[in-house]
Amino acid sequence: MPTQADDFLCEVFMDKYSPGHCPFPGSVVRHRGYRGIRLRMVLCGGHAGLFKGWEVKPLEEYRQAHGLIADAGVIGKRQIPAPYFTNFVESARNAETTTERNMWIAMHRAARTFAEFMYWQGHYAKYPLDLNRQTRDGARGHWDDAKEHAEGMYATYTREDHDKEERELPDYFLHSIQCLAAELLIHRPN
Repeated sequence: MPTQADDFLCEVFMDKYSPGHCPFPGSVVRHRGYRGIRLRMVLCGGHAGLFKGWEVKPLEEYRQAHGLIADAGVIGKRQIPAPYFTNFVESARNAETTTERNMWIAMHRAARTFAEFMYWQGHYAKYPLDLNRQTRDGARGHWDDAKEHAEGMYATYTREDHDKEERELPDYFLHSIQCLAAELLIHRPN
């Protein structure tokens, strides 16, 4: 049985490219009373702003006050987006060209910075202090830079290795970055 807030995952459904629920750890609970029933939803930092007008509490605080079991009362079956990403490190090791290797390294860096950004996004949702906002904004800047670099490396790879430059990362690469970031975040020491 789960004993830590980290065992709770965000209950938001993902978009059509990522079937299932958001893979990031829950950090807050948004809740409200409705016809004598307590409605609530566990949200990660990235989705903490949903449900305007609902009260919000840090997950552990809500859990102690009202009780909460991971996956209890989730609307729809709990389904984590399928981690169909290729192992980025192994892909870089097996790359046939330097540009392909550099692309996979850039993707891995993007996933790591996205994991860090999602961690601080969740931390800020739990503790909305200026210091945490500044750290979160810094992490977002690192993610933006890493994503831009990954897009540049992907464009170089498609141009030099396939004679057709594509600047926008395909959805499956973005999904892979998200899945790897979720894995990294689950194993991140607190």
